[in-house]
Amino acid sequence: MVGRKEKGRGRGKGSAGKRYNSQQVNSAELEKELEDLRKRVASAKDAEFSARVEEHKMRDELAAAEASRDVAKRRENSARDAAEDARRKAALRHGCIQDELSAMMSELTSCEMAAKEHARQEAAFKAELDALVLTQVESMELRDNLLTENAILEAECKERESRASLLEAQVKKLEEKNAKERGRVDLLKREVAARR
Repeated sequence: MVGRKEKGRGRGKGSAGKRYNSQQVNSAELEKELEDLRKRVASAKDAEFSARVEEHKMRDELAAAEASRDVAKRRENSARDAAEDARRKAALRHGCIQDELSAMMSELTSCEMAAKEHARQEAAFKAELDALVLTQVESMELRDNLLTENAILEAECKERESRASLLEAQVKKLEEKNAKERGRVDLLKREVAARR
C-alpha cells in the first residue's frame, strides 16, 4: 500500500509537470486532476495509517508471542527442573524402598525362623503334655487298682479277724473244757489214790 502511495505521488508529480508544462490544459481539468491527486494522497495516508496500525498490531502480537515464548521457556525450564527433582526424589525413594524391602525381608526371615522355633517348641510341649497325660492316666489306673486291692485286703483282714475271734472263742471254750476235764482227772486220781 505504501508502494501505491509512492506510485501515486510519482504520477501526481508527472501530472503536475504536464500541467505546468502544457498550456492547453484548462482549469477544469487541472482542478479535476488536483482533486484526484488529493484523493490519492488521502488514500495513501489512510493506507499508511492502516499500515502503521497493522505494524503496531504485528509488533504487539510479536511482543505477545515473545512473552508467550518466554513464559513457555520458563514453564519448560520449570517442568525440566520439576522432572529432574521428581527423578531425584524417585531415585531416592527407590533407594529407600530397596532398603525398606531389605529390612522387611530380613524381618520376615526372622519371623519365619521364630515361627518354626515356636512350632518346634509347641510340638515338644505337646509331646511332653501327652506323655504327662498318659502317665497321669497310668497313675490313676494304678491308684484304682491299688484301691481295689486294698479294699479286697481290708475285707480279707476283717474276715480273718472275725475267724480269729471265732477261733479264740473256740480255743477259750476248749481250754475251759480241758480245765474241767483236767480237774475231773485230778479228782479221779486222788480218789484212786485214796482207795489204795
